[in-house]
Amino acid sequence: LKTLDISDLAATTEFGVFKSALEKGKDRPKYNSKKGVVKCIRVPGGADKLTRKITDGYADFTLAVTRNASMRVSSGDTSAALHGVAATLFTYWKPASATFEPANDARYDIFRYQVPRDVLESVVDNPDALCFRALPVNTAALSYLVQFTEALLLQYDVTDPRLIERTSTHVLDLVAAVLGPKRDAAQI
Repeated sequence: LKTLDISDLAATTEFGVFKSALEKGKDRPKYNSKKGVVKCIRVPGGADKLTRKITDGYADFTLAVTRNASMRVSSGDTSAALHGVAATLFTYWKPASATFEPANDARYDIFRYQVPRDVLESVVDNPDALCFRALPVNTAALSYLVQFTEALLLQYDVTDPRLIERTSTHVLDLVAAVLGPKRDAAQI
């Protein structure tokens, strides 16, 4: 199943859940990860076939990386605390919250990489098992991912769709390398 961004349609309604989601980061560019979005899944006859637990499993993954900062990501009784240089994976479908305490001396302290579930599952075995766990941070892949991201942020307009198209595969490859790629993905 694919998700569909219906933010423009949701903005025309008075539904409070949509309004509060879209209010987040409304002044940010369209492709900014802090901009609120409303997505849907359409399945004819799905209300009789799919439970909430099943549909929640279609949510995107987010890899969060901190550098010189502290971050706590939590969902119910599960949480991950990150300090200094750290990384964790989580999903947006869980009722998650995140708090950040960035250091003052670095321009970018926290990086978030949102990856569609089907895309990440094609290159990483069982990413759900990695959620809310500390990931290895002393790796060349993570170092390169952060350096590459920082270079993009400092030198380019990261909201440019052409730039996103040209760099997304490379970023995905690095995210997979950080998480532990499937055998086939590691061969590439």
